[in-house]
Amino acid sequence: MKRHEQIAAAKKAYEVAKKSFNSEKTTQALADEAGISRTILTYARTVIQYGTEEENKIAAKGELSMQVLGTQIRKRLTPEQVIAQRDRSNAAREEVTIERDQFYRIIWSQLKPAIDNLSKMPDADSVVSVVKANNVRENTVNQHIQAARAWLEEFAYAWEQYQQSKGGNANA
Repeated sequence: MKRHEQIAAAKKAYEVAKKSFNSEKTTQALADEAGISRTILTYARTVIQYGTEEENKIAAKGELSMQVLGTQIRKRLTPEQVIAQRDRSNAAREEVTIERDQFYRIIWSQLKPAIDNLSKMPDADSVVSVVKANNVRENTVNQHIQAARAWLEEFAYAWEQYQQSKGGNANA
């Protein structure tokens, strides 16, 4: 990274870090939105929270990298301050993990029965006979068949890619 890019990133991290103390978003979410790394944002938060007035002026101007300033400041922190900093980080990670796990459970609770049921269906001609015998069934299939087909093809391709990347067989 060129020096002017480092200065711009440091300034941006410092500005985002100032706002982060009043935000309910995780450090990672704020960093992603700003286009900077979570690490530089964490260093910037350290500077703001524990740095001297002079260190904050240096950070705001981007005169030193956030990593240098943050590391310098962390060396002065008391064990209690280190624990407080770690606790905030862990709490945010736990929240993200809980949200991710809930999302995974929802997706799996929908995917498992869908895959199970599709794999147990009779031949296609028999299913068409059942569907065409009722207008509501036919309308339902007409409304969803294209999206379902596109999704299933996309999922099958992604799954095959995943299996190949780990050296497995998607058809096993």
